[in-house]
Amino acid sequence: MPRVSKYQPHQVSSEVVGQPRVDPNAGVNAIRAGGAVVGGVVDIAEAALNIKQRIDTTAAEEALVQFERDKNELFFNPESGYFNTQGRDAYDGAPGTNSVLDDLKKRYSDPLGVNARVMFDRAADAHLTKSKADIGRHASKGLDAWEVATAQAQIENTIENASLYWNQPDNLRVQSAIGRQSVLDTAQREGVGPKATAERLQTYESSFAKAAVIAATMSSAAEGQDLFDTHSDKLEGPDRVKLENAITVKRDAEKTQADAQQAVISGARI
Repeated sequence: MPRVSKYQPHQVSSEVVGQPRVDPNAGVNAIRAGGAVVGGVVDIAEAALNIKQRIDTTAAEEALVQFERDKNELFFNPESGYFNTQGRDAYDGAPGTNSVLDDLKKRYSDPLGVNARVMFDRAADAHLTKSKADIGRHASKGLDAWEVATAQAQIENTIENASLYWNQPDNLRVQSAIGRQSVLDTAQREGVGPKATAERLQTYESSFAKAAVIAATMSSAAEGQDLFDTHSDKLEGPDRVKLENAITVKRDAEKTQADAQQAVISGARI
């Protein structure tokens, strides 16, 4: 039969006490723990960078809004806005307006940090490029208008001179030539076709001749008639009728005056 071992007072038994075991995953866990710390630091740094980027972006956008507001005031102020100028003022004002634009950009760019300044400058430069192109076009139109206005004034001046030089044929021809050339220059600048240009020349020559004949008629009906006959081929219908009437009126007035003087002389003799 099986034997049961009995406990003896001096019996010694051996017992294995549990020892800490080596965790095969300990290294991995340690790396994970360290990575979490590092990742947390990276996340914090990225968050800080994101905040800084937002701040810089907002600062750049704020500066751009202020820049645009001042730019629009420079361009469109009802009293002093550049795009409200015309003719010579538009042409002469272009360089100064471009300079003010550059100063505006510098005013809002300089106080910004490096990153914000880069963003602002990129956007502002796009505005400057377009705005300066618009200024150039407006200045060009102003120059065109100035040239046309000057030529038109030249035309009017020659017509006025026709009244002064009606009895000076050489000067009269010079003034007529100047006026004709001004009409041609104006038509070319405005892109007027040949037919319309010819009509303008005809109208000018008729106006020029009319002014000279009127001045001559004021001197005497005979001188008016002589100049009328000389330039009759240049006169348009309405001008021709007006001059014929003026000469007739002058002739009748002269006859009336002559008859009155004759009557006075005859009465004195009686």
